[in-house]
Formats: sequence, C-alpha cells, structure tokens
Amino acid sequence: MNFTSIQRDETCYHLSSVITRRSIFMANYTMYVADYWTWHKHLGHMSEQAFRQLMDNTKDFPCVKIPKSTPVCPSCAQGKMASKPFPDSQSRATANSELIHSDLKELPMISYHKYKYFIIFVDDQSGSMFTFNLRQKSNTFIAMKAFEAYVRIQEGKTIRRWCFDAGGEFKSTEVTTWLKSIGISIETMVPHQHQQNSRAKCSIRTIWDKAQTLHFTACLPPSWWEFCIDHAVHLINRTPVKQLKWKTPLEVCKSLVPDFKDYRVFGCGAYVYLPEKV
Repeated sequence: MNFTSIQRDETCYHLSSVITRRSIFMANYTMYVADYWTWHKHLGHMSEQAFRQLMDNTKDFPCVKIPKSTPVCPSCAQGKMASKPFPDSQSRATANSELIHSDLKELPMISYHKYKYFIIFVDDQSGSMFTFNLRQKSNTFIAMKAFEAYVRIQEGKTIRRWCFDAGGEFKSTEVTTWLKSIGISIETMVPHQHQQNSRAKCSIRTIWDKAQTLHFTACLPPSWWEFCIDHAVHLINRTPVKQLKWKTPLEVCKSLVPDFKDYRVFGCGAYVYLPEKV
C-alpha cells in the first residue's frame, strides 16, 4: 500500500491499495499472531508431545509450526515443579521392635466414640501395624507410652529407635524427655521432606484404602470409620507380604500362623445371645 499526499502541506492523502480475499488475510494474520508459544499458552501450557497430535485429532486446528528446539517455558517450570522421588530404601531393622515408625492421621469427622485422629506404629523389621484412636493430638504421648509398655511387657522386646516427623505432637518436651529417659534413640525427619517418613505414611495410606473399601461394602455411616480402621489393620497384619517372602507380619512378629476359620464378611449380619436378667 502507498500513501500519496494530494497537495503539499496538507493532511489528506491518496491511498493506493489492492483488494484481496478475506481468507488470505486471515490466514496470514493467524500465522503471524498465533505461533507455537501463543497456542501453548492458549491450551494451558500443553506438552509438546500432546500438541503435535492436535492437528490430526481435532477440527479446524490451524497448521502451527513447532520449533525444532523448544526452550523451557518459565511458567511450566514453576507451575509443574515437583521434588524428585526418594530412592527405595533396602535397609531393614535386624530384630522385631528395634525400629518403630510413627505418624498421625486426622479424619474429617468425629467417629462413633468421639475420636478425631488415629496414630500408627509400624515395626520396621516385620511390617506389623498397630493403631490407637485418639480424641486429641495431645493424647499422642499417652498412646506412645501404652505401645512401649505393650511391646516391653507382652512381647518381651525392647524398642531401640523411634522414627517420626517434626510434628508438634511428637516433638513436645514430654515426649522427647520420656524417650531419652528410657534410652530410645529419636530419629526425626528433615523439615518439609515427608518422604523420609514414607514407611509410616505409606502404611497409613494402605490402612485408609482398605478401611474405605470395607466402609463402602458394608454401607456404614461415615462416623463409623474407627471400626473400619481397626478391622483393616487386623487384616493387613494377616496378609502375606512379598518382602517377607510371602509370610504374614503376624508370623514374622509373633511366630503365629493366621487362622481364618472364624472370619466373616465385615459388616454382615450377626446375632448375639443376651441372657435373661436374673
């Protein structure tokens, strides 16, 4: 296009132009404006691999040239940032109850018996799980003392190391003072690196998944989660584990072979004999 002044020192111009088809203009305009990076933003920072499939698997998608080398998108780097997974640990305690892993789980509602939390104790060597239902986080200390007494008196074993995260319920003065007074070493996690306490956290996930399955099968009220969790732990301790050469945690921990002759479907109908009052 040319602009020619009609007369000198005037603001009126003569425009010399060529009328073209609208489709050509829109095609040129689209190719110029909507390049790969523009469409990358349009589509919510879609990956390059998925972007290459759009032209063949969508309707009227424009032909967009993808650069041979695509630099890292700053927004993608920040928005999709994730920590590298921790490598699987192959180390195990050499004796039962030598190392205990603990963590606390909060539930969304109060249970039938007014519980809000449950704490888990996992034996590192056998994988045996024990849980205590708690009404308050401050009851963590009571549960830890009860579990240590059970291991010491009922099983005749000694806890040497206790592993937990840096949560306030575990880092309280009364907990640390008590553990040190009975000679148990404390192993805490690095702040914000929950993977280091993965043994306890994965066990909680396993318990919760099985408890939810039992809950939905039995059609129980949501507040009855405590019964589902207790039964889930009971079953997990009697489930063969590959790392234990397909033995059960119960057998490795207590040398007892599970007996399932009296088991029933969780939540099935039951009848209880009530003797007459004398």
